[in-house]
Amino acid sequence: DDTVRELRNEAIACMALADLRIETEWPDAAPTGSAFRRGAFDRDVERYARLDAGGEVVVFRVRDNVELFRLPGAWHVDKDAPLPYCQFSSDGRFLAARGLVDESSLRVRVWNLAERTLLIDSASELRGFGFGLAFSPDGSRVAFPESSTHLAIHETQSAAVVTRIKLDQGAAHSLVF
Repeated sequence: DDTVRELRNEAIACMALADLRIETEWPDAAPTGSAFRRGAFDRDVERYARLDAGGEVVVFRVRDNVELFRLPGAWHVDKDAPLPYCQFSSDGRFLAARGLVDESSLRVRVWNLAERTLLIDSASELRGFGFGLAFSPDGSRVAFPESSTHLAIHETQSAAVVTRIKLDQGAAHSLVF
């Protein structure tokens, strides 16, 4: 009776595990020293963006790993430095990246993917490295810390600042609309 109960409990626990399998494996043609948060998938998992070894953001098609395009602006790539954090807007129209452009200058860049144009290129006075970056559900706005004391919300297409919010507890390292 105890053995049956133990096996039943084990079976129930296993039902909660995700059934994952590797469908396709691609070799990393441009490895960087760190893989932490260097890539992002769009909502439909049709495209992904990643940083190459030269510091460019490259967008690929997931189905066959074909490079679709590169986005302007070099990022600092160093085995000891965190790589830019990338995020697609939920509607897939925009891609944002937040990271170092040299050893100490932190920037946020937002691109219109259909036009391949840079919409926002904002310096941050934030010391250290944070991943605070979020698009509104419709992609019309993007929020990120400008410093350890202020959060800015921009209109995505025009780059206009909608509002700045004073932070009492330090930089926002995680944001959600």
